[in-house]
Amino acid sequence: MGQWFKRFKQHGILLKEIATINNCNNYGEEQITNEYKVFFTEIKEKIYKAQYEAMKQVNVTLIRLYWDIGKSIVEKQQIHKWGKSVVESLAADLQNEFPGMNGLSNRNMWRMRRFYTEYQKLPPMAAEISWSNNIIIVEKCKDLLQGEPYLKLPSPPICWRRLSGNIMLLISKI
Repeated sequence: MGQWFKRFKQHGILLKEIATINNCNNYGEEQITNEYKVFFTEIKEKIYKAQYEAMKQVNVTLIRLYWDIGKSIVEKQQIHKWGKSVVESLAADLQNEFPGMNGLSNRNMWRMRRFYTEYQKLPPMAAEISWSNNIIIVEKCKDLLQGEPYLKLPSPPICWRRLSGNIMLLISKI
C-alpha cells in the first residue's frame, strides 16, 4: 500500500471512498489523484482552523469567567468584610460541586482575585492569551505598566508554550 493510503487510513477515510474516487475496485492499490490530495489538504486545514478558533473562544470565555470570579470575590470581601477564609471556603465548595474540573483550586482562586485587582478593566488582549500566560504576566511583573507591553503583542499563530517561554524570558530581563 502507498504512503498516501496509509495516511488516509490514519485519518479515518474509508477505503471504499478512496477507491470510488480513483474509479477502481482494488482498494488502496491505485494512486490517489492529485486533485483529491489537494482537496484533502484543504479540508484538513479547515478543520484545524475551526479547532483553533473554537479553542480561542473557549479561552476568551474562561478568562472572562476567571476575571468575573475575581471581581466577585473582591466585591463580596469588601461588602461583607469577609477575610481570607472565604477564598479557601469558596475553592473547597466549588471543587466539591464540580469534581474533576481544573482551575478551582485555592491557589487559582487567589490568582483570579489578583487578576481582577491588577486588571480592573479587562484588557482585550488579556482575554486573547492563555490563563497561564496571564498569570505569568501578573505574577512576574511588578506593576500593570510593566506587563502591558506583553498584552499588546500581536496574537501570533505560534505554539502557546513558546509564547509562555518568550514572556518568561522577556520578563526575567526586566
